[in-house]
Amino acid sequence: QTLYKLVGSAAIDQVVPVLLDQVTNDSSEQDGSGKALFGLCQVLKLRSKELLPEVVPRLLASPMPLAHINALGTIAEVTGSSLHTLASKILPAITAELVRTDSLATDTDNPDAKEAEAHREALLVCSSKVVSYVDQIGLQWFSVEMNKEVASADPAHPRASLKVVQLF
Repeated sequence: QTLYKLVGSAAIDQVVPVLLDQVTNDSSEQDGSGKALFGLCQVLKLRSKELLPEVVPRLLASPMPLAHINALGTIAEVTGSSLHTLASKILPAITAELVRTDSLATDTDNPDAKEAEAHREALLVCSSKVVSYVDQIGLQWFSVEMNKEVASADPAHPRASLKVVQLF
């Protein structure tokens, strides 16, 4: 808030890409990434409507690393009043990622099944945060998108979508 008052939006426009790079960079140290996520959340509290369209798509790139999943859930906590505008991107990405991790976690021949299970659990926690923090206005947007996911022709998508619906 103080930075924004002192130097305006130009400073925020320069800081956000650096914070986002640190949050999404898998090789950054855990503590640095956590501090960057905290800083990003503070900026998003001020300008979520303008910045979410830049931030969220970078977190939704598939396959979603745990850092992205956790960041999305944390960001949802501070941007619930604006998050619904990206429901058409967030819900299909979460559903697709749940489908992917479900198939990996249940594959008995997969040596990474435990890692896939951890991803699946993180996705469910993230999904819970996303749907929990959406404000009243955004519920209709999310409902429309969830209906699209539930009506998918791929049998795995409705199953994964219903997991998210249960979290509402």
